[in-house]
Parts: sequence; C-alpha cells; structure tokens
Amino acid sequence: MHSGLPTFHETSSPELDSLLSTVRNRIFLFDHLNQAQLKLVRQDSLKERLAAEPVYARIGDEDIRLEHINVTKDIPRSTTIRHEMLNLLKEPKDWENVPAFLEGFSSSKSAAPLGFDFLDKLVRRASEAGQQHIILQCLQMVEKTGMSLRKLPLVESVMWSARKKAQEGNWDEASMEKALKYAEQVAALMETEAHGTGRHLQKADPRKAPSVIGFLLELAAVRAYKHTGGKDVDGKVKKYAERLLAALPAPSETSEAREEMPFGQVEAYVPVWQGLKFATKVLGPEMPQAERVQKILADYEKTILERYKSMQDQKARNDRGYVSRGMKAWQDRIKDT
Repeated sequence: MHSGLPTFHETSSPELDSLLSTVRNRIFLFDHLNQAQLKLVRQDSLKERLAAEPVYARIGDEDIRLEHINVTKDIPRSTTIRHEMLNLLKEPKDWENVPAFLEGFSSSKSAAPLGFDFLDKLVRRASEAGQQHIILQCLQMVEKTGMSLRKLPLVESVMWSARKKAQEGNWDEASMEKALKYAEQVAALMETEAHGTGRHLQKADPRKAPSVIGFLLELAAVRAYKHTGGKDVDGKVKKYAERLLAALPAPSETSEAREEMPFGQVEAYVPVWQGLKFATKVLGPEMPQAERVQKILADYEKTILERYKSMQDQKARNDRGYVSRGMKAWQDRIKDT
C-alpha cells in the first residue's frame, strides 16, 4: 500500500472487485480530500461541472479523478459493507486483500471503528478457509491494520483458531507443530508494546488470562504426550504449566469461580483442563503443585460436564456460535488415557 489509498488486487469475483472499489472510492477517499475537494464532490449544484471538467486529486502517487457523490445514497454503511466483504471471500487471492482492507478502515476518520464482532468473525472465517496466516499478517501490521491483541476476547478467538488446526488434524504431529508454532507467534506479539504494554503487566492483561495460557499448555502438553515419547524435551510443558497455575484462582476460590462460568467459556476451559491433564502425564513427579492440580481437574471436569449437558439441551442455539464450539471442544478431547 502507498502512503495514500489502499491498493486492492484483482479477486476471484466481479462482486468482490466492485465492493472493494466502492470502499476505496466511496469511503477511504473522503479521508484524503481537502475541504475544497469535498465541496466539489458533495454539492449537487456542481455535479454537471465536475462531469464536464475533469478534476484530479493527487493522493500518494496517484492522480484520482473526482466524481460527484450523493452522500445520502452513494456512501455505504461501513459496518454493513465489511460483513458483505467477508461473505465474498472465497479464494486465497481474495484473502490477500484483507490487510489493506483493515488498514483503510483503521485509518479512516469517517468510518465506524473496527469492532470485536467483525474481527472475531474475520478470524473465524479465516480459520475455516485455512487462511490463518492472513490473520497473523494483520496482527504483525497492527500499526496499520489496527488489529490489536490488547483485549482478551480477540486473543481467545485468535488462539482458538490455532487450536482448531490441531483439533481438526486429529492431534497428529504435523498439525500439532503448526498449531503450537502459530500460538507461540501470537503470544510473542502480545509481548510487544504495539500489542500491549511490553514488560509491564496491567490488571486485565490478556497475557495473564488462564484461557490464553491454557491454549499454550494444551498444545505443548498434548504434543509431548503423543509425539515426543511423553517427554518434555524443550521444557515448554513445565513452563506453561507453572504460568497457568500462577494465573488460576487460589484453591479456595476455584469452585466459586467455576460457578459463575457462562456457557461461552466452555470452549476456553476445555483447553485448560486438557492441558493440565496431559501436563500431569508428561511431567509425572515433576508436575508443579500436583495435589492442587488434581483438585482443579476434578472441579473443571465436573463443571464442564454440567455445562455440556445444558448445551445439549439448548442445541438449537446459534449453530456457528460459542455453544456449538464449546460442545465440539469437549467431544473432540483426547480420550486415549
């Protein structure tokens, strides 16, 4: 992308090409025009003059011809067109336009901010399409795309997409390696000031969240149990186990905390449970706080089973949402104990 408007590549469909052109010329362009140029394109009384006498705006290294724009009819709602774009992403070359798309909206002064609902849906769609690398690219370009890991919900969504690689690969070695590598790349980004506060941990810092550390522990522990002879060859199982236990509520608070667990959190608690379960098997007598871990495992399993039963009773709820994802997480847990 130049210092001016985002540049989009040709896509797999005329519909997506048209949408991206509309976004570029009906939303992003407005942020680069001066007051005189805005008056020229907006005023109905100047429409014929603008059509008869071409006027160009120099933006970045482009000369863009200005056209009359009816501000009440020609400018789409940014929230609507963003979701329309998601529905048109079909091929890998379509997904290559996502970073520039986010960059334009992130820098726009007139468009609605990029919200969690859209970004969460983007992460899910990327996961379904096997385009998680595009999400990682957007995260690495946070200064331009605005896709930040400062808030826990988006971090959980991104981490879940990493876990999905392993779960859908039936926890085989190749999928485990890819999933752990991806999750650790995300975790490394969280340590940068661009995505947070660097070395200084805040009260609600996602890096301290049990759910986030649970994803890392689960991937490391299951990989060790299934694919490195049950040995913690790189020390990651113990490292993440210690971090998770430091982040979990104190023993006297654990049961009370689980009582307040909403339905949606089942998908985050399954990795914590499975991570601790296999960490115990891998580390054996070296497992930190072994007695406490057994209590946590029993507590988590009891609560997850209760929630799972409730979710089965409410199976009709949002088939693509948190409920079904939490159910699948439990159904696809590793049972070869």
